[in-house]
Amino acid sequence: MVITSLKYYIVTICIVMLNIIVVNAQLKDKYELKADHATKKQDFYTAAVYYEKALLLQKEPSKEHTPYNGEVLEDKATKSLTSNNRKKLVFKIAESHRLYYNWTAAEPWYAQAAEFPEEVFQTAKYWYAICLRTKGNYADASKIFESFLAIHTTKDEWTRWATAELANCRFVIEKQKEPSTIQYQISKLPDSVNNKSANYAPVLFSKDTLVFTSSRNSWGTNRLNLIPKKGIIKAIDPVNDVFQVSVSTMNNVKQMNIPIDALDQGAISFSSDKIHMYITRWKIENGEKISAIYMCTQQKGGNWTVPIILNNYVNADEYSSKQPFVSSDGRFLFFSSNRPGGVGGFDLWLCILGSDGLPKKQAINLGRINTVSDEEAPFYHIATTQLFFSSNGRPGFGGFDLYVTKGTIGSFAEPQNLGEPFNSPKDDVYFTSLSDEPSNNAFISSDRSSACCLELFKVIKENKN
Repeated sequence: MVITSLKYYIVTICIVMLNIIVVNAQLKDKYELKADHATKKQDFYTAAVYYEKALLLQKEPSKEHTPYNGEVLEDKATKSLTSNNRKKLVFKIAESHRLYYNWTAAEPWYAQAAEFPEEVFQTAKYWYAICLRTKGNYADASKIFESFLAIHTTKDEWTRWATAELANCRFVIEKQKEPSTIQYQISKLPDSVNNKSANYAPVLFSKDTLVFTSSRNSWGTNRLNLIPKKGIIKAIDPVNDVFQVSVSTMNNVKQMNIPIDALDQGAISFSSDKIHMYITRWKIENGEKISAIYMCTQQKGGNWTVPIILNNYVNADEYSSKQPFVSSDGRFLFFSSNRPGGVGGFDLWLCILGSDGLPKKQAINLGRINTVSDEEAPFYHIATTQLFFSSNGRPGFGGFDLYVTKGTIGSFAEPQNLGEPFNSPKDDVYFTSLSDEPSNNAFISSDRSSACCLELFKVIKENKN
């Protein structure tokens, strides 16, 4: 009787455990499927959450497991499959965090994946080094980049990227040894401006009015009729618009009166008389962001006309043009574009404007300013003949850095890195100033203190005693 009861108890326990295993496996597959679906929609935050849930339910491959009856339940092939599935989930978690720019969350997962010997996980070592670099850990990042280059011997873009990043790390290590001759103070603008959304592309409309782009709006505010019937956009998704705030008070942020007949819009510039506004607008086509530059005119009362797209001197079909900047004399429109005829990805271009503010001649490439990578966000200060811009194709502190070059149209000197605190281990993009010496009193965008998004900062020069 006791033996029969014991057998019944053992069978019951086995059935319960089997049911738990089956349920967990089903949940794991369900979570992974949801994560894969979120990835296809480019909702990488949600993907990371569900991949982590799936990993929690992924059975760890046991090194030694002998059940009560002495039978081995898993053969080597099963253990290998379980191990590989777990590795794939770890790598997918790391990738998901990276794709919404949360380097802090991605780091521990890439650290694990960087140890996986399979070639399919080789790039994890590169991205782990990037995570270290975003923390300012240039010494350890250098070692990991060197390790990656030692195993990745194919001459491809990964080799080029890693070589460039290694050069960045070495550049910063040497740069930080140099004594600072000028002292700057950098401060993040208050929460009324940086309100837990992306806030970037500062432009000074006047000495006391700062205009910037922010993703604080949602599609549900005034764009419901623009949401595609067959698309992945939701009414609660963030959308970019143009805002303004008083420099002296830094409160009472207001949206500018630009007619809403388009998708995301921002990254703007004004003509010197403030009559014309040049604005970037963009949309997603086949998973790719396509942008173009528009112009609108200010009316009596402060409202703006419906923006009109600029002609093909600036915008090229199937390519992107963005981040306009108009020189203070109103003669030139600088912008960034990946249009044909450039040096790399996004290059800096220049177009001559007429008295009506419209482009009059085909844009020209700024040549030596550009690299095989990306140059963006131009700002030209006529009084000092300085061109400020961002690039991820030159030695720097990491990601996009701010650079300056001096000269006239068609004759610029070799660009110089602006150094700290303008630049950081993350992305530093956009520069604006109304100062006689622009770098002494400027606004920039950076994600240095954010997990994912650009924020607005002010940089001022301090007088050394």
